[in-house]
Amino acid sequence: MEINKYLRICLKNGIKCYPIKDSKSGLFRIEVNNKGKITTFKKTLKNSKEVNTAVTSTYGFYAKKILEANGTKIDTRNREKK
Repeated sequence: MEINKYLRICLKNGIKCYPIKDSKSGLFRIEVNNKGKITTFKKTLKNSKEVNTAVTSTYGFYAKKILEANGTKIDTRNREKK
């Protein structure tokens, strides 16, 4: 699945994922707002590449969880666009 599909599924279901700056270390952490319930992950991220990867992975995790809960079969194969 692609990030656009992950985003669409999550946002339709009230889930938002974003980086926040850790006040102690100055590094970033990922925070998830799941219909008003805020979860901040402990792992710190050093640069934008790590942040982008973590945000994509987090959206992917939640999107797959939503699809599984709805009984939708998930296609995890990587397909190239033609």
